[in-house]
Amino acid sequence: MTTLFIIFCLLALISVVLSDKCPISSTSCVGTCCEVFYSASGYGCCPLGTGAVCCANGTEAASYCCPAGTTCSTSNSGTTCIEANKPSVPATANCKPGPEFPPSSSLPNCLILGDSVSIGYTPFIKQGLNTTCFVQHTPWDVSDGGALNTEYGLKCLDTFLRTASGDSAKWDFIQFNFGLHDIDQNTIDEYAEQLSNITKKLKATKAKLLYATTTPAPYSMGSSGANIINELNTRATKIMGSNGVPIVDLYGRVTSYCGTPPYKTCTICRKDPCSYHYDSDGYKYISEYNIPIISSLLTDEYR
Repeated sequence: MTTLFIIFCLLALISVVLSDKCPISSTSCVGTCCEVFYSASGYGCCPLGTGAVCCANGTEAASYCCPAGTTCSTSNSGTTCIEANKPSVPATANCKPGPEFPPSSSLPNCLILGDSVSIGYTPFIKQGLNTTCFVQHTPWDVSDGGALNTEYGLKCLDTFLRTASGDSAKWDFIQFNFGLHDIDQNTIDEYAEQLSNITKKLKATKAKLLYATTTPAPYSMGSSGANIINELNTRATKIMGSNGVPIVDLYGRVTSYCGTPPYKTCTICRKDPCSYHYDSDGYKYISEYNIPIISSLLTDEYR
């Protein structure tokens, strides 16, 4: 009994040491808590572990951090980490926190993991499935690009799968997507490798998975952007097929209404000419296709 008590105390102590409570009660980190400019809570987690250095609080550079023992340097060209007698290296992006609320104890728990387009349609999915599952978006972000690109998503996935308060959670269903932020930030091969690794990590959670194809690029990117999205979706489809992950074709949902990209105008686009985003009717239109597919993947045990 004494040995078990000592082990319990040691585990509790390790948990306290590894957990960094942010100044705001809604957010806590396994590692180092930093200000994050676009986080809904104003804080997020540096993925470099305990003792990391948070950069330039109160500015957009606060979205970055540096390893312990270094200092941050911010200029017009970006934020870097400086260590004596060593070349500077790019700072690391902080991870926005995971879903805002703890899991439901009465409904299955569903996550929508993705970019700002997914942030837009999540409220409609939440409303449509309000008696079927408790829907939350991860990361907790209402004004930026959400999970951004595959590099950021892979690095921050552990944070995205914890609640904003830093607690581990069991998710019954996860819909995920990456692509729009990979158009000009990753090669197709880098995207495929990172998306494959993300998929493997998500499969390890034992949640039911659904991949959403990437919606069209903005009109301003022309045929080049449209072609890249097609390539990304083609590679993603192959990855999901090899991993047994079903797909909801949100690209097809949008193009069936707006036409073949690049299209300049569409009544569900938020702007004219069309950008990445959609108006309220557009997000509702996307969700109406998505909702029954999610519902069909939730077993009778959870309904």
